[in-house]
Amino acid sequence: MCSQDELAQLVKKKPKKAKEIIRVTIESVHSGQLCNLDVPLNASVKWLGTKAQDGMGLKDAADVGTFLPFNIRWVLVDVKVESHWKRLPRAEQQKIMAMVASKESTKISYADEDSLGQLAVYNGTIFHLFAIEDISHEGLVLVR
Repeated sequence: MCSQDELAQLVKKKPKKAKEIIRVTIESVHSGQLCNLDVPLNASVKWLGTKAQDGMGLKDAADVGTFLPFNIRWVLVDVKVESHWKRLPRAEQQKIMAMVASKESTKISYADEDSLGQLAVYNGTIFHLFAIEDISHEGLVLVR
């Protein structure tokens, strides 16, 4: 049996902290479609990109009349660093999964498994989704 002091201590204990949830808005620069999402900070860049892609009905390939489809990857770019994104050479853009403005600089994700927290994604972040050819897809050969 618990004493009153023990019961008081149990009641005072705070429940485990819930995952921190932030609100982000994602917009396709190609269609103008918007997607508002409440996401945990420990979610990965890939998870967020997939949710946005599914929510907006975006495809990961385009039929351009060739034997193989033109494979597309969608890149999350914080609107605050969009001008930085546009200045990057195409070869560099093809390596990036996400770009986010932080207080100090621009944070860039090169790995799908990077978390939104690692990138300092903040509540109210607005991302634009940019389509770029997926050079990591098997069978794709770029000819320049």
